[in-house]
Amino acid sequence: MEWRLIQGMKGREEVEGADHPLIRLFDVPGHTTSPLPREKGAGNWRVCAPKSASGFSAVGYFFGRRLLKELGVPVGLIGSNWGGTRIEPWVPVEGFESVPDLSGLAHEVNQYQSSTRVGGSSPSAIYNSMVHPLTPFAMRGGIWYQGESNGNEGTSYYHKKHALVRGWRKVFQNTDLAFYWVQLANYQRESREPAGGEGWAKIRAAQTRALDIPGTGMAVITDIGAANDIHPRNKQDVGWRLAQWALNQTYGRKKLVPSGPLYKSQEVEGDSVRLSFRHVGKGLMVGRKSGLEPAKELEEGKLDHFAVAGADRKWFWAEAAIDGDTVVVRSKDVPKPLAVRYAYTMNPARANLYNRDGLPAGPFRTDSWAPPLEDIEWTAVADKPPPISVPGSGTEIIFLNKKDIKVKVFWVEYGGGLKFYGELKPGGIRKQNTYSNAIWVITDEKDQPLGYFKTTQKRGNAVIPK
Repeated sequence: MEWRLIQGMKGREEVEGADHPLIRLFDVPGHTTSPLPREKGAGNWRVCAPKSASGFSAVGYFFGRRLLKELGVPVGLIGSNWGGTRIEPWVPVEGFESVPDLSGLAHEVNQYQSSTRVGGSSPSAIYNSMVHPLTPFAMRGGIWYQGESNGNEGTSYYHKKHALVRGWRKVFQNTDLAFYWVQLANYQRESREPAGGEGWAKIRAAQTRALDIPGTGMAVITDIGAANDIHPRNKQDVGWRLAQWALNQTYGRKKLVPSGPLYKSQEVEGDSVRLSFRHVGKGLMVGRKSGLEPAKELEEGKLDHFAVAGADRKWFWAEAAIDGDTVVVRSKDVPKPLAVRYAYTMNPARANLYNRDGLPAGPFRTDSWAPPLEDIEWTAVADKPPPISVPGSGTEIIFLNKKDIKVKVFWVEYGGGLKFYGELKPGGIRKQNTYSNAIWVITDEKDQPLGYFKTTQKRGNAVIPK
């Protein structure tokens, strides 16, 4: 979101044309943190002109420019940005407290004192300094473009997105605060593995799943990224697609379809699967997007990047065809299909399903199959002191307490501290999203360490022995 207007595609040309007296810009300066919420912050309002717009968020500018063009009313834009950050520092403690799965983060933030040292990765620290001073403003909504630094996550990011939206709605005292985010773009080398699931596939699924929050929307941009650049230069389409959501939901333009097709349901029909979608708009098409030009229909084109699997859960590339407002998928290798995946990969470069409004379909999977579990070794503290966690890829650990006593679960932070995550009664089970190479320490009720587990890249069973 921080990427500046001058840095984007046709940057100089866009800056020269950024003369819009009815747009006001407020840019929160610098990158600052605080352990406690600050009541006052820096920054001031400026008229949108080439000089003031040049360093403003490109996505924010293009979003506001379209609103001005469509609505013809003054638009105020506040930019509070810090590139490369995780989501946790932007979430107020009220947000963490609203999601039971994030109770550990809420506990951590509630321990902050004015003297607590925090940085750009500390939970709530950026919010406290760069967002909280803005809460007196009457906001219609927020737009959000972040996720790369949480790219190894799945379900845990879904919970954090709920915490972010709930938290901001509470601190801005607006339960109807609109919230529109950008799904991560296509990036890195394309994989030819039909099962997919690598890279940012899971976090994109989490971003899509978070649309269950009322009053939210998501701009799909898996057609405008670049394999060799984590920062797509085309910010015009990003802002335009975010504005499409705002115009439809916040400003009542119901004739505008807010998004490209998003998966709705499937129906197995013999050797094929029929897929239905929300936001079909004017109809489905095989399309191609090039640069800043609108997506064009490929009249003789064929749909690509669909995969199917049967009961054996083995995935194969599939043929797919548009049939009215649905897509029918089949493969000669899967005579009895059960599930479909589309563009479910780090870089779905061949994905080409659009609606005729020119908006791309979002990646999806119709299955909820989890990868297999493996047992994680228990190491008693008496045998070896616990090491420090090392950042890794997203995974899941399932704790089972076989002891006759209640135990506590702690994560060893990257800096070496212990973060409390919850308690387990005798026989209790806890599913926990985590990362590979994470250390989880188990203590008794008096915080006396009993042993620890070290996660791997695979989902793991962590049995706490008697």
